[in-house]
Amino acid sequence: PLRVLLSLDVFYVFPVALPLSNPSRRSSQRYLYTLRAAVVHIGHSSSGHYVTYRCRPSTTESGRQQQEGFYTSDHHVKRISLSAVLASNPYLLFYERTPSGG
Repeated sequence: PLRVLLSLDVFYVFPVALPLSNPSRRSSQRYLYTLRAAVVHIGHSSSGHYVTYRCRPSTTESGRQQQEGFYTSDHHVKRISLSAVLASNPYLLFYERTPSGG
């Protein structure tokens, strides 16, 4: 059988904060999910490499909450801006439900 491997190279916008409600419950309670990681595949559909853009909350010296980003690839880790995370073309996104969403 003939197998065709496709790799979609489509850029889409994904949010840092994702407010969602639980459709299985009859409640108006909403939850806030915050972006924690984006996994990116670099290469072709038959070969390549995965890297991760990681987000974590941090507090500035003035006490303001912000997100900081990290690029990780095998043995390499470097600090990056949140805009660099959002400019990536992710294969997989990870969100975490945050306590402030309610």
